[in-house]
Amino acid sequence: MTRRNTRRRRWLQESAIRAILSGVVTVGLVSTLVVMPTAVMAGCKKKKPPPPPPPPDPIQIDPVLQSMRPDARVQYPQTRAPIDENLAKAIIGLCDGFAKGDSDKVKALLAQAAQADLDSLVSSGDWEESTKRIEAVRVIYSSEMPGDSLPSSGGQIVLAFQEPDGSYIVGFNALNNNGTWVFDGMGTTPGKKARATEWDGLTIDDLTRANALNAPAEASAAGASGLPADETQLLWAYATVSIVEKIAAAAGVDPTAMAQMAGQQVDPAQIAAIKTAGAAIVEKGTKLPPDLLVQMIDVCKLASAANGNKVTEDQIFGFAAEVLKDDAARLKDEYQKAKSGGPAAGPGGG
Repeated sequence: MTRRNTRRRRWLQESAIRAILSGVVTVGLVSTLVVMPTAVMAGCKKKKPPPPPPPPDPIQIDPVLQSMRPDARVQYPQTRAPIDENLAKAIIGLCDGFAKGDSDKVKALLAQAAQADLDSLVSSGDWEESTKRIEAVRVIYSSEMPGDSLPSSGGQIVLAFQEPDGSYIVGFNALNNNGTWVFDGMGTTPGKKARATEWDGLTIDDLTRANALNAPAEASAAGASGLPADETQLLWAYATVSIVEKIAAAAGVDPTAMAQMAGQQVDPAQIAAIKTAGAAIVEKGTKLPPDLLVQMIDVCKLASAANGNKVTEDQIFGFAAEVLKDDAARLKDEYQKAKSGGPAAGPGGG
């Protein structure tokens, strides 16, 4: 693989959200809060709500494709159709921009921080070199929140890029920003398959297994407690869980009850252990490296989107400052620098 292709893949997967606990301690709490439908959230209240109406059916993709006329290399199976037509149009536009190598079109669909990364690729020539190898862009996974009513507020998509020597996948978090859909990077499983269609049917867990921290050696190092051995990994877990809890509280939601209703096994003892150990690390003055800071904030943005965007980005940085005993402005500045192409050292940053 050339240096430029390596840089391209690094950018496309820069915002990887790593599952940093070998026992997936935080997944039940964090991912449940991120993806829980609004109707289920309402069920956490004491008064039982009336049964929600049936969710809308997925849209028909073919008519949307015919009306938008994207590049012939764009592949969007009906099985991946969302219920929100505007989300589908944004996904098609993103795929079309990649297939055509149209950086302006892609940039218009990216979150602000990611746009600077694209500008860097274009100016270096890496964008042109990378996109000219694309033979197909296929939607292989799509989810949306809340999933049972319109309009959708957020979601996740995974695209498979076919090149002459194989295919790889790239993930995006999708956010509905006041009616305009924008996309930001999401970590995905490394490696290649011969054909883009070979990624079809995989679960989101399979598609986002980009986490070096799930490796057997590191799982062993975590020990019987299920806590990660690395301090920065543990700090990430502590901060992410704590901030997501604050987001849930602001939305009037009990995250533990939500996890239980979703069938997630959240061990209160392990969560307590994370908080105790994480708080001690904060007291020592340990800071999150930029890549883990980006991942933490991006997870929290998704949590906010799942709760109807009741918590703003500035509030999220305020929560982060409270939890990490840091300055909100400094954290936001470091986050923006890391997202705009600054060095992102850390596990899995490749």
